[in-house]
Amino acid sequence: MTIDGEWSLIGSANWDMRSLRLNFELTVEFYDADLSRELAKIIDARCAQPITLEEIDERPFIVKLRDAAAQLSMPYI
Repeated sequence: MTIDGEWSLIGSANWDMRSLRLNFELTVEFYDADLSRELAKIIDARCAQPITLEEIDERPFIVKLRDAAAQLSMPYI
């Protein structure tokens, strides 16, 4: 993750309560503008396709149901 082109987090930690409290994962913080810009380029190259609200709304009902069930179970997994 990069923030404001100057700060970066690199690691394995997931941003959910289980990972933050129970799992032994590692994330390293860097405050380096050059590194942050290089990481942002890599992230943009691999994840450059934004998802619009219309695309989310057009998903089939079964997919929306699956996602809702997963969201409800997040505190337990």
